[in-house]
Amino acid sequence: MPRPIKKRAPKSETREENIQHTLEQFRETAAARQNQIIVGVVLIIAIVAAVLGFMYLNAGTERKAAELEYMGYKEFNALNVEIPDPKDLRAERALPYFKQAMEMRPTPFSQYYIGLCYYELGEYDSAVDALQGLVDDYPDESRFVPPGLYKLGMAHLRSGRNEQALETFGRFRKVGIRAFGDLALLESARILESMGKMEESVTMYETLSFEYPSSVFATEARAKTQPEEAARPAFSDTTADRPLVLRPMEQGADGGGPGEPYRVK
Repeated sequence: MPRPIKKRAPKSETREENIQHTLEQFRETAAARQNQIIVGVVLIIAIVAAVLGFMYLNAGTERKAAELEYMGYKEFNALNVEIPDPKDLRAERALPYFKQAMEMRPTPFSQYYIGLCYYELGEYDSAVDALQGLVDDYPDESRFVPPGLYKLGMAHLRSGRNEQALETFGRFRKVGIRAFGDLALLESARILESMGKMEESVTMYETLSFEYPSSVFATEARAKTQPEEAARPAFSDTTADRPLVLRPMEQGADGGGPGEPYRVK
């Protein structure tokens, strides 16, 4: 008896199912990648927007802080004023400007002037804190550290801390700035003299008269080192009575950016 022949399933249906399955996988993959691309683009846009917003806010902060610094500088130095008020009144008005600028954008310029304001107000301990902060936080700022050290020494001296003043004046002389160097030597010599260290005091006076022969203080120095001879008078254009003034940020000649901002004047 012959065996029955089994019928085979048509191959065309299987091929169609495979093709349909492949198309569905492709659509799913494409949709997933499209979603990833959209998410990536959104993230990039968000990051760019955040960076631009930060730059805008930072630029606004820079401008505001610079304006505050200039207002404080203007008050402290009595710019465009025919009859300036006493230094302590000007310092009292200028101090809040520099403090606000320091809170918005810390700079050695504001830190320096905060110390000067406290010094002129007679608040020498606060002046020491501010000027010591300047020296510690901005040690490489050659425009501010030398005058800051000098004023720091004077603040120590006014507070009765002779040893700290002497040490600070020594640091001031080591930085190599000549402006106010004669004053630093004079104050150091006077401190040593008051402490009974006469030999060291004479050495300071001799250094002053040798390094600054045309200084108005050379007369006092020669009188201390050569009491038997009449000290030779000296006449010069001295910086003794001139305050250590540093200019604030200024626009360049083309108006596009900051020019050379700070100078001892």
